[in-house]
Amino acid sequence: DGTAQALDAIRNDKQTATVSQNPVEMARTAMDFIDQQANQDKTPPKEYFYPTIVIDKENIDSQEVKDYGIWSNQVK
Repeated sequence: DGTAQALDAIRNDKQTATVSQNPVEMARTAMDFIDQQANQDKTPPKEYFYPTIVIDKENIDSQEVKDYGIWSNQVK
């Protein structure tokens, strides 16, 4: 799930791919919805689709993956 261990394994040819979700951005989006409802009187959507991404040897260092954001790089 986009862990540092999975990314290392892909880079070292020990794992083919990982599907990444970005819980950091998911939490940020959820907090934005809460703020909008509490402070701006906006109703959040009933459903919200947060995309996932498949990361493999071909795209691991691509701009697409960088733009998506790897959560294990964001959490220290």
